Amino acid sequence: MDRVKTTQDLAAANVEQRRLNQKASGMVVLGMKDERDGVVDEELEAACDENTEALDRTMEKINRLEKRLSDLDEELRAAMEKER
Repeated sequence: MDRVKTTQDLAAANVEQRRLNQKASGMVVLGMKDERDGVVDEELEAACDENTEALDRTMEKINRLEKRLSDLDEELRAAMEKER
């Protein structure tokens, strides 16, 4: 059960990472437009910072879940070796 839950959590975190990356791409385009127009949009800058922090947190979560899945793989391998 732990393996299924970890896999589901990892899939959800990857979806969130993809969403945040798409959002970041849109913000880059808006930032380029503002730069071209000579505009400073502090709200956009703040939103970009928040999104970057969210991306970092999500990446940390993905790394933790991948490590957990790797540990579960190792437990399974050890159990199978024991059965031989």
